[in-house]
Amino acid sequence: MHHPPAARSSEEGASDAPARLPLPSRRQAPAGARAPSPVRAVRTAGPWTLPRTLGSCRKARKELRETLTAWGLEHLVPTAELLVSELVSNALRHTDGPLTLTLERLPGGLRAMVADENPRPPRLVRADIDDEGGRGIALVDGLADRWGVEPEPGGKAVWFELCG
Repeated sequence: MHHPPAARSSEEGASDAPARLPLPSRRQAPAGARAPSPVRAVRTAGPWTLPRTLGSCRKARKELRETLTAWGLEHLVPTAELLVSELVSNALRHTDGPLTLTLERLPGGLRAMVADENPRPPRLVRADIDDEGGRGIALVDGLADRWGVEPEPGGKAVWFELCG
């Protein structure tokens, strides 16, 4: 059974302001789930190591765009670029170690994964109107067909899937 994520604590980057309210996810997979069914990737691209610089999102979008074009999935580029940018930005903001991007061509679309060294999963929270951040995972939840977090040795991989 899926339980909604807890509100962020001050040690996870929130200020002394009241904790943000957790939101129920519309599309998050149960913990540990990687696909809607035991669908295996037809092709894999990456992993690409992303630098810990402002250019990381640009590099991730470039690799994503080139790969999706080669796979004939150009129609997924706009949404996939936005979601990959959000996952990379979150990893840059909340981790200190290296990041990687891996893309998988599924029979019905795309799975994109951003891995980092922080084992804590991202939280889906309701951002206040004046909050500067806190909307990235809500975008992933709203636009991806599925998304989730997979524990990995020394960290985690946050992934999303787009059908099409």
